[in-house]
Parts: sequence; structure tokens; C-alpha cells
Amino acid sequence: MKKLVTLALICTILLCGCTIETAEQYRERIGEASYETIESPANSPTQSADSHSPDSQSDDSQATPSTIIGDGTTGAPATTTTGSNKPSAASPNGQSEDSQSKDSTAAVPPATSPPVIEVCVLSVDCSTILDNMSSLKKGKEELVGDGTLFPAASIPYVEGDTVFDLTLRALGSQLDYTSLKYVRGIKQIYEKNCGSQSGWIYFVNGQKLGVSSAACVLKPGDIVEWKFTCNGGNDLN
Repeated sequence: MKKLVTLALICTILLCGCTIETAEQYRERIGEASYETIESPANSPTQSADSHSPDSQSDDSQATPSTIIGDGTTGAPATTTTGSNKPSAASPNGQSEDSQSKDSTAAVPPATSPPVIEVCVLSVDCSTILDNMSSLKKGKEELVGDGTLFPAASIPYVEGDTVFDLTLRALGSQLDYTSLKYVRGIKQIYEKNCGSQSGWIYFVNGQKLGVSSAACVLKPGDIVEWKFTCNGGNDLN
């Protein structure tokens, strides 16, 4: 009976033009179909490259990203403040450059003026000899010149200076004097070189004083004049 059923089944298959598929062939066919179904989306020629590519975003979306505003929402790009509202750069100690500049300026002590040098004025004149050349000791003519032995000049003043001190500071070795600081000669013109009553007399601010030059104390700005007399002082103005 079984043989008849089998024979009938074979005949049916042959009549229908079908082929018998083994179990192994069936499994291979099902497996290839499943693999094609899984891989087909990535390999499909109709798939759009723009829809799946990482670079599919438009240039506009990449060039203009959303800007985060202060409250965390997106919106127009934030603006920055420049100009006078820009904070000053802070130094390591926390002070701004402007405040440091002011502090450094305030710390500089004011410039002090140089000390004022006090002076007196000194001059030496023997012009009276020009009217008494016949009485002048021989060999002294060239020393007289025009009568001005020391033109008026400012001499540094030291507190407590006397007429003698100032004269010695100005003339040095050109001043001839005794141990008692009595002035006998100036620039080699001596007393009695032009008569028995000739000699040197000093004036302070135009006044003839009756004390020795070593006893007459000066003050800053005083004018000291040494004048040679040929007649005991009577020929001096």
C-alpha cells in the first residue's frame, strides 16, 4: 500500500513539473534570503546618501549654530560690550592698572629746588692813582692799568663772613695782609706807593666804616668796595 502511495506522489510531482527540494537546500535558501533582507537597507542603490551620511546636514545648519543666551535658551548671538565699559586689567595684587598708576604718581616726592647760594659783591679800584701818576712809585705803572684791579663780581657768602674773609676768598694770594689781618696791599699796589697818605680803604654799601675789615661782619647781598686813596681818603667819593 505504501509503495502505491509513494508511486502516486512521484507521478503527481512529475506531472506538475515541480522539483523536490531537500531539507538542506531549504535551509540554505531561507538563510540567504534572511541575510539579503538584513543587509539590503545599507546596500540599496535607491537609498539617499544625504539621509544617512554624517555630513548630510546642510551648510547653513553647520555655519549658523544656535547661540545660547544667558537664560539657557537659544536665540540671536550674544553681544559683547567694548569701550569705556571694559573693566581695567587687574594686577596680581588685585589693583587695576589705573589705580596703580595713580598710586605710583602719588608716591613720587615733589621735586625740590636746589639750595640758593647767597653771595656778596666785591670790587677793587685804584683809579685815583691815574690823577697822581707823578707820585706813583716807579715800576708800578703797568699794574695800575685803567684803574680797575678787580671788577665787581659775586662772591659766595658764608654765614659770619667779615669784609676780610670775603676779600681773602676772592683774591687769595693777591691779597697782602699782616698777622692782625690788616690789608697792606692788593695786586702789588701797596700803601704809600703813591704818597705818604696813600693806602686802601673799604666801603660797604657805599659807606666808609671806621672799623678794621676783620671786624666788619657782612650779610648776604652786601656790596664791598676796596678803593685806593692818595690823600688819606679825601679824594674818595
